[in-house]
Amino acid sequence: MKYLKKIISGAFIGVGIGFTLNLIFSFLNGEYYPGVPSFLNQYDSMLIAITVQTLIYMSLGIIQSFSTDIMNNQKRSLLSNTIIHFSIIFLPLLIVAYILHWGRDLLGLLVIGFSILVVYFIIWVVSYLSIKSQIDKINQTISKKDK
Repeated sequence: MKYLKKIISGAFIGVGIGFTLNLIFSFLNGEYYPGVPSFLNQYDSMLIAITVQTLIYMSLGIIQSFSTDIMNNQKRSLLSNTIIHFSIIFLPLLIVAYILHWGRDLLGLLVIGFSILVVYFIIWVVSYLSIKSQIDKINQTISKKDK
């Protein structure tokens, strides 16, 4: 049941993020596009193209929802967990970027890869500082009790 819940929530989060990004990029272009036109034009109908795109978003969301379990593994170092987690986040995103025509050439994929790296790094730093702050508070509480 736990896995089914994770699959369903991951799928919906993936679709939500994917379509939100479509909307943002459409807004920046001044016209609504449900996906990258070169991707959409590969299919005989818009319905099939959007269905494929949605299934890809769902798959990506599911993969990434399960990747959170890696960071909870306390048997490995934070560095090891981060490298494994980043790989599970980064590689599928690059593959999806290529499939959905977000970046069809090396430069496009490099820009997307660098963007993913920057966003991941920012989230990681914020998470690290938050956890460090919690640990500091716990240590202060413990040291007050010891006195």
